[in-house]
Amino acid sequence: MSKYISTYEALCPQDKIHRSDPRRAAIIAEMRAIRAAKTLSQAAKVVEWWDVWPNEQHATAEEFCREAKSLMANCP
Repeated sequence: MSKYISTYEALCPQDKIHRSDPRRAAIIAEMRAIRAAKTLSQAAKVVEWWDVWPNEQHATAEEFCREAKSLMANCP
């Protein structure tokens, strides 16, 4: 499984992404962009739509990105 999908699923445990999920490529691209972002602000711009989407685990896109970057920090 992709490290990006694993990270996403850790952050959004209620949203399992299967190989046939049409969102899979977009989620991988977003997670890759979050990891590559130099600042938390840049990372949050990748998923700024998150701020208008209700999410129980993360109140803001920045909170989501902070945790995502932390989880991916040790990934090769």
